[in-house]
Amino acid sequence: MHYELYIDLLFLENFMMDSLLLLVLNRVLKCKSNWQRIFLGGGLGSGMMCLGIVVGIPGVFQLIFFHGIVSSCMLITGLRIRTKAQFIKAYILLYLCAVFMGGMMTAFRPYLRYISLFYGTAVGTAFLFVKCWKLLRKISGKEQVRCEVTLYLNERKMSVMALMDTGNLLCDPVSGDPISILDHGFYEKFREQQQKEGSVLRDTEPKMRYIPYQSISGTGVIKIFRIEKMCVSMDGEKWIEKPLIGISEGTISEKQEYQLILNHDYLNI
Repeated sequence: MHYELYIDLLFLENFMMDSLLLLVLNRVLKCKSNWQRIFLGGGLGSGMMCLGIVVGIPGVFQLIFFHGIVSSCMLITGLRIRTKAQFIKAYILLYLCAVFMGGMMTAFRPYLRYISLFYGTAVGTAFLFVKCWKLLRKISGKEQVRCEVTLYLNERKMSVMALMDTGNLLCDPVSGDPISILDHGFYEKFREQQQKEGSVLRDTEPKMRYIPYQSISGTGVIKIFRIEKMCVSMDGEKWIEKPLIGISEGTISEKQEYQLILNHDYLNI
């Protein structure tokens, strides 16, 4: 039996599927990778696979090359993998997603007479995997929505990781505006760094005021101030003009996983 292989079509098909897998992992793991890196990772994975087929890697080395080296290079290039634990999680999810999509595509393949329907089904299957993953996370109680937030204050900016917390209902008693809570230690380190660089002036310091608050642990007062704007990076960039920021009395995350707790009112922006 004779098989004729079109390497260009093989590359394009695998580039599409690899890029789609990386897009799913980027969404599920919240790696905050951009489109350029994702497509670069998909192109690298597809190119290395085609190279391995053309060269003709023998026997057991195929398993090492295709499922070890190619997959690892694709993940590291396409996603912002920062830790060993994150890489292991991404590697496992890569094959879980691939098996899920492969099973769904195989089930629908007899009904897909056009290539556009085939790719459309692949995108729909990827979307379904993301929804199923979020549902499982929510059922298990492990779903904590985090995102990257940039705060702008007098031509300065600070980037922080934020937690979308339904329990933060703090509002200004005067204006009624929602208040997000910034970690005290992080804010002080930011100010110290700005002072060393000579970019902090007295007339540019935010005007602080105190308001009372009530929490599970008791009551107290908290310093708040208004900044120029805030950019929330989650499913695109969402801008909030003149939000209020409160400075926590202590550390808001013992493991430093996030430095800001967004107000409940911002959950549906």
